Amino acid sequence: DLEVGLKFAQQLAIEHSKPFVPVNHMEGHLLSSLLLNSKGKSPYNSQFNNSNLEELFPALGMLISGKHTEILYVDKIGSYTKIGKTLDDAAGEAFDKVGRMLGFGYPGGPILSEFAESGKPNDAISLPIPMEHSKDYNFSYSGLKTACLLTIKELRDNHTKDTEWVYDFCFEFLETIKKTIFVKLGKALNDHPEIKSVFAGGGVYGSERLSRKLGNFIRSYDIHFLLPEKKYRGDNAAMIGLAGYFAYERGEYLTAQSDIEAIDRVPRLSL
Repeated sequence: DLEVGLKFAQQLAIEHSKPFVPVNHMEGHLLSSLLLNSKGKSPYNSQFNNSNLEELFPALGMLISGKHTEILYVDKIGSYTKIGKTLDDAAGEAFDKVGRMLGFGYPGGPILSEFAESGKPNDAISLPIPMEHSKDYNFSYSGLKTACLLTIKELRDNHTKDTEWVYDFCFEFLETIKKTIFVKLGKALNDHPEIKSVFAGGGVYGSERLSRKLGNFIRSYDIHFLLPEKKYRGDNAAMIGLAGYFAYERGEYLTAQSDIEAIDRVPRLSL
């Protein structure tokens, strides 16, 4: 558990007189597209601290995970302002809960995404786009989740087998999630014409369909789209190491034993 890991890391730093670098895992997701592959390349083809990194900023971060759906304004690495967030369920949470409604077990999100690849548009399945007309950059998925529950019940009442409609439902659900992101992210990009790139991060990007379509959408604005390799889109140690590297370079670390011992929780993303 996180608390056990935190205490263990604190003890290691104290015992070996090493700097203690607090890292928030959402910053790890944000920066994970800068991880280098086995050939020493990244999607942007730049090394850490390379001056070319400055060409990416200001940027937006579109983070979508099991507990978070948020848009960050990124002045530079280490300087973030949250401009949009979910008001209730996160997109990843909606994926898992709707997957469970379909009988996929928990977490059901990865199976739902896989089934969506075999689905097609279906006019008989109509799902609402939450907060489509709000003037902010916030998200909400509780209403969509309820709509899915009612729609699934209706489909099951009208069909003898789930296989007759379930692939199309997964397709339409993923399309609805995509539209919610396009609406809010598009508004943020239109309101901030100075943006040079969008950083994508979080486990929901395990859906290749969603990642591909979001990439096409971002590139239509003639800006950079940064997406991690698929193995780095979920929680992973490499992204934490990378976020820790940049935090250390910024001088955001502790050395005094009393300061290290005073950390009693995993830090929130600095805003």
